[in-house]
Amino acid sequence: MWNEKSKPLVADGKLVVVGVVQEQHAERARLYKQWKKFEFPIAQDSTTSLGLKVVPVPILIDEYGFVMSSRPRISQLSDLVNQKTAPRKTQAPRLSLQQTTSKWLLAHPSGDSFMSAVAAGDALLHEATAGSIDEAILQYQKAESIASSENDLKQTGLVNFRLGVAFRSRFDALTEAKQDPQDFSSAAQYWARALETDPNQYIWRRRIQQYGPQQIKPYPFYDWVEQAKAEITARGDLPIPLTVPLSGAELAQPAKTFNSNNAQKPLSSDHQITRDDKKLIQIHATAIPQKIAAGETTRIHLRMTPDSGYWNNESAPLVIWIDASEAGTPSDTRLVHPHVKSPSSHETRTFEFEFKTNNNLTENIEISGYALYYVCDSDDGQCIYRRQAISIPIQIASEN
Repeated sequence: MWNEKSKPLVADGKLVVVGVVQEQHAERARLYKQWKKFEFPIAQDSTTSLGLKVVPVPILIDEYGFVMSSRPRISQLSDLVNQKTAPRKTQAPRLSLQQTTSKWLLAHPSGDSFMSAVAAGDALLHEATAGSIDEAILQYQKAESIASSENDLKQTGLVNFRLGVAFRSRFDALTEAKQDPQDFSSAAQYWARALETDPNQYIWRRRIQQYGPQQIKPYPFYDWVEQAKAEITARGDLPIPLTVPLSGAELAQPAKTFNSNNAQKPLSSDHQITRDDKKLIQIHATAIPQKIAAGETTRIHLRMTPDSGYWNNESAPLVIWIDASEAGTPSDTRLVHPHVKSPSSHETRTFEFEFKTNNNLTENIEISGYALYYVCDSDDGQCIYRRQAISIPIQIASEN
């Protein structure tokens, strides 16, 4: 709507449009821009450096660099742009080009202050290499330590959100085989800490909702992606590729009620299957949110990666069973990985399910279950059927 309203003003040379998006993954914004045929540039502010708490926030700036309106209504746009502004004797202050470069920030850390550590972290994160992200995390952790020692909740929130962005960026920057799933867990943990310092920061809240359960989603985050790709392809263009695959949580529709699919029961003989004591398959779980109140729901992201083995796909599929619990109800008790055509493979396999806790909980809980899979040992080439227990801790927030 804003794009259509502003187009004639841009064509007449009366308006220049620049967008800023708070997206963690820039290529998703590029795909949306391509789909909607936006012609204006879009900058990425994944760390919320602008200090915004909600979006969208239209800001109209005159030719002298002064803000004419911080929240103009779309019906006011033409009148405001065509409004004659009196010449100003001075222009709004500007940063020099040198001050806006990451190299300048790195070369002038200006001591051990909170802001210098954050500035250095921002510059390093912007470099977007594996090594620079590592260094950014160290700078942000330094800033977090300073904020904690000063008991400054505002600064703690600002740097905790940045740490979440940095850990998720490091997770996404590496190939699947080199990713550390703990980086994703750390990202969720820091985003939650940030939100605790400022519950009214809705951009931070959206990041948790992006990967969280259906009951806390205000809208489906990326259900438009397939439609965008299809329409872009239909008009003869090549859609911008998404380097980070969408998760089930990011595609899930909002839900007012919790639905459970617990019709099936595991076989009693499952526990007689030999355990995978060698941990040929590594299992990692991330709960989002990691801390919930009794009666609330969390979404579990399970990740299974071959370590010293590889998947054998010629027999029964990989199955995960979630145990019945007095602490709550899982959305699914049985999760099955789709069949893989190749006889063997070495990919990471992911699952997602939700768990609704009971209202009477007062202590932290653990969700338990187990995985059954055929795996081949790289050491001796033997292909075997194995079982591995799964334990997922969930923090229950106190009423105080």
